[in-house]
Amino acid sequence: MILSISEDMLKSARNNDWESVIAMESRRNTMIAEFFATPLSAEETQAVAHYINKVLVIDKQLIELGNLQREHLRENIQKVTHGRHALKVYSAV
Repeated sequence: MILSISEDMLKSARNNDWESVIAMESRRNTMIAEFFATPLSAEETQAVAHYINKVLVIDKQLIELGNLQREHLRENIQKVTHGRHALKVYSAV
């Protein structure tokens, strides 16, 4: 389930649905805490490690997409700021 929600988070991030990503991340964090509240057996540890690595790969992709989105937002804010400044200068003339 944790892997599944991680995959859904990645799909949402790829679709620029960051509100869904945030909501799913909150649910996923709860699921992770609940899962690791119970100690694992030696047999389970190896299988769980495999899934943890998959989740970490997805998280890395989420971070990269988040950084790209943050840069895109920064550029848009900068354009709006420049546009306001230009409008202010033009209005003063």
